[in-house]
Amino acid sequence: MTEETTKLIREIIEENTYLTLATTGGADPWAATLQYVADDDLNLYFVSLPTSRHMEHITDHPTVGIAIFDSQQAPFTCRGIQIEGTAEAYSTHDNPFVRIGGVDWPEDLQELVPGYVAVRVEPQRFFLPRFVVDGVLRDERIEIGLS
Repeated sequence: MTEETTKLIREIIEENTYLTLATTGGADPWAATLQYVADDDLNLYFVSLPTSRHMEHITDHPTVGIAIFDSQQAPFTCRGIQIEGTAEAYSTHDNPFVRIGGVDWPEDLQELVPGYVAVRVEPQRFFLPRFVVDGVLRDERIEIGLS
């Protein structure tokens, strides 16, 4: 990724608060809107109940799709990003402080949100949508690899 592309991806991730997570149980797709945070390596984090449909999917099918965007934008001016990644529940002891909603999670996540687990999504590929190119309305995606 170029420095400019990395900066754009980081801006989009930092400007927003919610992601839409797409999972599958093999045949049954699911989408969930979740609050998230990101680390310096662009890994995304959220919390969820282990019994939620998307967590059940992640257990067997950890490859996920994510969309992050500002839904208040004018038509055809989409500033957003799509991500393919791998999701996994993780111990807060491996990463003791993650910030969500202005709150630093302590090492024992259960003190803050009993019953919830933390999930880390490691991005594999990013896609940036472009709707207007050289003054012409189009619907394109620019794929950006991590190397």
